[in-house]
Amino acid sequence: MDARSGRALHEIQRIGTSTRLHAISCIALDPSEELIWTGNTNGRLTSFAHSSNGLHKYTAFKAHNETVSQIAITDYGVYSVGGNTLRFTSMRGLPLWTVQDENVSKMLSICLPTTPTSNELVIGGLPDKLMLVNIHRGTLTRHLDGAGVETKILRKSSRLLCCDMDVAGHTLVSCGSSERSGTQVREPLVKIFDLRAMRSLPPVSFTAKASFVKFLPKLSSTALITSAKGTFQICDVLNSTSSIQFYAIEGIDAVPGQLTAFDVSSSGGVFIFGDATGVLYQFADHVESRINMYSRPSEYAAPPQPETYIGLDEDRPLNSIGLPYYTTPLLSVFPNTSIPAHQPPAFIPPEILSSMKLIDFVGYARNPGAFKRNQRLKDTSKENLEVPKFRSEQERAQIRQKAATPTPADTNLRDATSSNNMSRNTNVENNRDSLLPGNDPDKVPKVCRLVEIKYSKFGVEDFDFAFYNKTLYSGLETHIQSSYCNSIIQVLFFNRIFREIAKAHIRLPCSKEFCLTCELGFLFRMLEDGRGVNCQASNFLRAFATTPQAAGLGLLEPDVVTTPVSYSSMIQSCNRFILEQAHQECMGVGISYPIIPSVYNASSSPLSLIQQLYGHPSSTMSKCDVCGNAEVRNTISFVVDMTYRKASHPSSSKVLQSSLPPFQSFNETLQTSLRRGTTTRAWCSHCNKYQPLTQIRALRQLPVVLNVNAFVSESGQSGWWTPGWASARFAMSIKEDDVMVEDAPARGECVPDGLVLYELVSVISEVIENSKTRHLISHIRVDEANGTKNWYIFNDFLVDQIPESNVLDFKEWRLPCVLQFRRVDADAICNLDPLPKTVDASTLKDSNLLNRRHDLVINYTPLSPEETQILKGALCALDAEFIALNKEESEVRSDGVKQVVRPSRLGLARVSVLRGFGANETTPFIDDYISTTEEVVDYLTDYSGISPGDLDPAVSIHPLVPLKVAYKKLRMLVDMGCVFVGHGLKKDLRIINLLVPPEQIIDTVDLFYVKERQRRISLRFLAWYLLGEQIQAESHDSVEDARTALMLYQKYKEMVQIGQLESMLEELYEEGRALNFKVPTIPTEANGMMSLLGDNSPSLL
Repeated sequence: MDARSGRALHEIQRIGTSTRLHAISCIALDPSEELIWTGNTNGRLTSFAHSSNGLHKYTAFKAHNETVSQIAITDYGVYSVGGNTLRFTSMRGLPLWTVQDENVSKMLSICLPTTPTSNELVIGGLPDKLMLVNIHRGTLTRHLDGAGVETKILRKSSRLLCCDMDVAGHTLVSCGSSERSGTQVREPLVKIFDLRAMRSLPPVSFTAKASFVKFLPKLSSTALITSAKGTFQICDVLNSTSSIQFYAIEGIDAVPGQLTAFDVSSSGGVFIFGDATGVLYQFADHVESRINMYSRPSEYAAPPQPETYIGLDEDRPLNSIGLPYYTTPLLSVFPNTSIPAHQPPAFIPPEILSSMKLIDFVGYARNPGAFKRNQRLKDTSKENLEVPKFRSEQERAQIRQKAATPTPADTNLRDATSSNNMSRNTNVENNRDSLLPGNDPDKVPKVCRLVEIKYSKFGVEDFDFAFYNKTLYSGLETHIQSSYCNSIIQVLFFNRIFREIAKAHIRLPCSKEFCLTCELGFLFRMLEDGRGVNCQASNFLRAFATTPQAAGLGLLEPDVVTTPVSYSSMIQSCNRFILEQAHQECMGVGISYPIIPSVYNASSSPLSLIQQLYGHPSSTMSKCDVCGNAEVRNTISFVVDMTYRKASHPSSSKVLQSSLPPFQSFNETLQTSLRRGTTTRAWCSHCNKYQPLTQIRALRQLPVVLNVNAFVSESGQSGWWTPGWASARFAMSIKEDDVMVEDAPARGECVPDGLVLYELVSVISEVIENSKTRHLISHIRVDEANGTKNWYIFNDFLVDQIPESNVLDFKEWRLPCVLQFRRVDADAICNLDPLPKTVDASTLKDSNLLNRRHDLVINYTPLSPEETQILKGALCALDAEFIALNKEESEVRSDGVKQVVRPSRLGLARVSVLRGFGANETTPFIDDYISTTEEVVDYLTDYSGISPGDLDPAVSIHPLVPLKVAYKKLRMLVDMGCVFVGHGLKKDLRIINLLVPPEQIIDTVDLFYVKERQRRISLRFLAWYLLGEQIQAESHDSVEDARTALMLYQKYKEMVQIGQLESMLEELYEEGRALNFKVPTIPTEANGMMSLLGDNSPSLL
C-alpha cells in the first residue's frame, strides 16, 4: 500500500542504468528535486529525472575507481564515498572537491550534519575509523576511534549513530545476519527496540529473510522490509494486528543477480529498487506520484543555438564571413616563394649506363635498340606492404600491366629490368618473412599483432585475405560480434575426434533451433572445404549470442568497447561453456555412441560423446572434522582450473622472496589442481548443524583430452609462466585413488603399465599490445597429410607456420589462457565407426514449419523419390533474399573520405532452389522463408521482396522454417555434389555462410563479364537483352531470379555451341553503354540479340 493513502502499489517502470552489467550498489532519492541517484560497482554515479512520463537519464559520470558505497544529497551537491575517497560533486557532475585518506582502506558510509550550523560530516569505514570532514573546505579534520567495530551503515537520529538499522522517533528496527557455527546466516526476524525503555519489542517475522529495512516517511511506525530476492512487505512494526501488504518484483529470479539497494521518497509514494544487473525498478500507487511534496525544478542544459545562415551569393562580400580564432598559420597562407618537390628520377638499366659518356656534366648513351622513343619507365609498385591492396586495385593494376606488356622487340628491355624486378620481389618476400616472430623479446611480432579488415566501397569481399594466409588451413574473419571465439573454434576443429563428433551431430535429427554443436558441425565442414580460403563463424556466433546462459555468464562481447576487455577470462569461461553445451546437446538427441570403449564401458551410466572425450570423472569426499561422517559425490568435469601455491621461503625476507622461484614445478602445479583439497564450513547431515568439513577431490579416470584453464592474471601468476616452466610432454597415472603427474619417459623408451603419456596440442594466449589493444591467438599442432606434425599460429584470418620453440615461449605481452593436452594413444583407443556417416534424404523434405495455418501459400514441389536418387551431381538454380540486421558503421576522415568501420550485417530471409533437370525443370523444390528472432532494421523490400510480417510466424502466410533447417538442406545439396547456377552466387553464399567448392558454382555474373570492361552486368539487364524478358519490375522474387539465371546459363551454352559468345558480349556491352546499363521503361518484343541468332536458332522464350 502507499504510505500516504493506503492504496496498493504496482510496478511503474524498470530501466537499465548502463550498457554493462554493473550492479547497483546504492540508491538515494533527492530531497529537493525530482531526481533519483544511483551508484554502481564500477564507480559511476547516474541520476534519472522522475516525471509522469517515466524515468529519463539526467546525468552520468565516473566518480570513483571502486564501488560507490553510499550517496548523500544536499541542496548544493552530491556526496559519495567509494574506496578510500570522498567526493563532492555538483548536480551536473562537475567535481568540486575530493578527500582521500590513505589511513582508511575503504569508506563505507556518510552521515550529514544534523544541525544547520554544523560544518562537518562523518564518514565511517574500515578499519574501525570515523572521519570528520569539513564540508566548506573539503579537508579531513580529524579521526575518531570506532570502538573496535567496523562501521557499515550510519543513520542520523538526534544523538545516535546506528549500525545496520533504521530509527524513527524512539523506535529502532534492525535486520541482518548472525553467526551460527562460524557461518553467517541471514535472520528471518526483524528486531525491534524501544530506545526510551531500553528494551526489545516483539520482532516481525519475514520468511524471505530481510536484507533491507527502512521506516516510511509520514508514518512513524510503518516500515518496508525487503529481501534480496525481490519480495518486500509493508507493515506496522508496533501493531501486530495490522494488515501486512506483500509484493514481489516479477522476473527478478530470471536474472543472474539479486536486489542490492533500495530507497523510499520523502513523500512516501515512490519506491526504487536496484539489482545486481544494473536495473532499476520503480513502484508507486499511481503514475503521477512524486518524489517530494514540493520540488524545485531541475536545471537542464540550454538548447543548442541554431546555426547562422551564411548566404554565398554575388551580393555578399567574402570578408563578411568571420574566421575562427587560431594560434597557428592557416593552410591557406602560402609562402611568397616555393620549390616544387619533383619525383625521383626513374631507374636506368645498366645496359645504358655502361655505354654512357659525360660531356659538360650531361650524360649521353646510345640506344641499344630495346627502348622506344619518348618513353618514360616508371616503377609504381609499392615495396614492403604491411597491408594488402584491395582486390579491385589489384585487378586494375593487372589490366594496366597487361596493356603495357612489351612487344617482342622489347624482350631485351625485360631482361635489362629483370634484376630490378627480382630485387623488388625479394623485398616482398622479406616483408612476408617479417610477419614471423622476431628476436626482440619485448616487441610483439607482426604475426601476433591485431589484424583488422579494411573495407572499400565494394565491401568485405574486396579485402585480400590471401595476403595473410599462404597455408592450406582457413582462418576466421573478425568483423562479427564476439569473434574472440575464433581461437577456441580453431582449437576444437583441429581436435580430430571432436570434429568428427560435431560433423556426426548434423546428421542426426536435432530439433534444437540454436544448437551450438550443429553450428560447429556446419562450420567445421566449411573449414575442411576451405583449404586456406577465409571463412566466417557468423551462424555459430548468432546461435551463441541467442543462448541465455552465454549472456548470463558475460561471454558476449559488448557492441561498443569503452574499457579494455579481459579476453583471457572470457575465453576460459567460454571454453567450459561450449563443452557443457555440447554435452547437453549430444545427450539431447537421445543416442549415445561408444566411440572410446575403454571409457564408455567403465561407466555405470551412458556417457555422452563429450564426456568420453573431455570428461575426467572424479569423486569429491566431504568429511566432517567433528564426527568423522563422510559423504562422496561423483562428478564429471571437462576443464581443470590451475591453482598456484604461493611461494614461501621462511629464511628469506619479503623483498627477497619476490625474486625467488616458486617451489612448484608445472607438473606439481597441475597435480595439485587435479586433486584439490579445501576446508570449509558446511552442513553436516550427521551432526545436524554447520561443521568444519574437509573436501578432497580424487580423480577416478584419466581423460583422453586434458583441457586446462591457466587462470593467469597480469599482476599475479604471469611470473610463473617463464620459458621452460611449462611441459609440452608429461605422464599421468592413478595410484591408490591419487593422481600423479611426472616427467614423461624419453621418446623410444618403454612406458610402464598404468602410465599415460600426454602431449601438448594447442595453446590459446591473450596478446596485450598496449593498455587498449588486446586479442587472442591460438598455437595449434596440426597433423599434416604426409604424417608430420607442425605447429601453426591462428591469429583470426592470419595463419602461418611457426617453430615449436615459440609455442611455450611466453612473454610479458603474451598470457596463457587455455592449454589442451591429448593422450599419445588417443587415435588407437578411439573408434569413430559407430558415428553416422550419411544424412537421411528426407531432410530435403523437412517441413518443420513454424506457422502451420490453413491459408499457407506453398510455391514449391518437394522432390520425388526418383528425383532424389538422381540428385547427386545434378544442376540446381539457387537464389536468396536478405534483410538488414545491423546498419553500416562508418566515419568520415579529416580529408572528407568516408571509411567503413563495420559493414551492415545481412541475414537470410528467403532461399529458393529450382530443378535444373528432368521433366519438372525450373520448378522449385525448396522455397523457404527464414524466421528470425533478431531485430530487423531494414527489410530491403525493394531489393528482397520481403515485407514486414513475412517473417513473423504469427501473421506470415509463407512457409517459415528456422535458419538451421534451411541451411541443413543446402549443406546436404553441397555434399551430394549438386552444381548451383545463379547470379551473384558468391556474395549470396557468403551471407548464407556456406562454402561451396568452385567446381560446383556457375555464376552468370561471371559468364557474361569482360574483364577489360571492369563492369559486371545486372540480372535484369541480361534478362532483357538476352531473353527479352522483364523481371524485377516491382520487387525481387528469388524464384524468378533463380529461374532467369538458369535460362541465362542455357543461353550461354547455346552461344558457346554456335561460336558467337565473344561477338555477343561485345554487342551486349555496347548496348549497355548506350543505355547506361538500364532497362528501357517500355519493353520491346525483339532486340538486337534475338535478331542476331536468326530464325533457325532455338528460342528459350
